[in-house]
Amino acid sequence: MAELDEMSIEQLATNLLHAPGSAEWQKAQTEVAIRNLKAQIEATETQKLVIEVQRDAMVLQKHAIAVQGASAVAERKAAEASIASAEAAEKAAKAAERNAKYMLGSVIVSSIVAFAALILAIAAAGSTYYSYWSAVLSR
Repeated sequence: MAELDEMSIEQLATNLLHAPGSAEWQKAQTEVAIRNLKAQIEATETQKLVIEVQRDAMVLQKHAIAVQGASAVAERKAAEASIASAEAAEKAAKAAERNAKYMLGSVIVSSIVAFAALILAIAAAGSTYYSYWSAVLSR
């Protein structure tokens, strides 16, 4: 007869058909109990591995949540910086417009002053011309 731990389930079932209490029946019962315990031990080990994997997954999820939170904070700060940059650009545009108005005013005033200087230069030239002829004719 084959060793009990090498028997198939069908062979063990056949041994369980022997009279209860017989040696074959008790050996088959013992082998079935041993195989059940081994299966339970393997199932328990597998459950331990599953629990460990789930625990690792939870840790990774916590890290992912923390990273998402940090990412949201970074996005908020980037948006605030973008708003500040837009406000600064708006202020710069207003300052450039104001400077352009001052420059236009300065050009207009400079043109008026240059025109006045031209009129004064013409008047001075005319005065010098008449003074010269006055001096020449009075001799």
